[in-house]
Amino acid sequence: MNRKLRSKIYPMWIALPGALVYTVFFVVPIIIAFFYSFTNWNLDRMDSPQFIGLRNFINLFQDEVFARSIFNTLLFAFTTTLFKTVTGLLIALVVVKRFRGNSIFRTLFYLPCVLSCMIVGLLFTGILKQDGLVNNLLAAAGMGQLAAMEPRCSGLSSLKSGCGRDSACFFLSQA
Repeated sequence: MNRKLRSKIYPMWIALPGALVYTVFFVVPIIIAFFYSFTNWNLDRMDSPQFIGLRNFINLFQDEVFARSIFNTLLFAFTTTLFKTVTGLLIALVVVKRFRGNSIFRTLFYLPCVLSCMIVGLLFTGILKQDGLVNNLLAAAGMGQLAAMEPRCSGLSSLKSGCGRDSACFFLSQA
């Protein structure tokens, strides 16, 4: 085998295990799920799925819960993207300015970027719960307690926006 042909085949052998794993764990399940989406199949009849055509999709798009979940998903995606970009840009503008205490501000700002979003989420959950730090401080000051966040999506959106804001700020401050 000549050298030129070997240099073309070698990358294929390197990519083969990854392509095999991708095919087995992603492509094949997607094809199987696509097939089962046109059937009336459940765990009671594992061996005999009944073909029903587009009835599953018709039922899905007529379901109010599905429509509400799509709306909530789009709202969540829009709000988190907007908040991440806007707050990241505003903080990037502050981070690049020279002022007294700039290094302390940068350290305090980028600290959550180093921590996992899960840890930050657990900290905020503990701080904002009914007997958490914020409500105890407000009660000690005679100001009552925070109202329960409704809808819950707003609290989740703000927490998710905070986690992604750091990377947006980093990229925008480097531009």
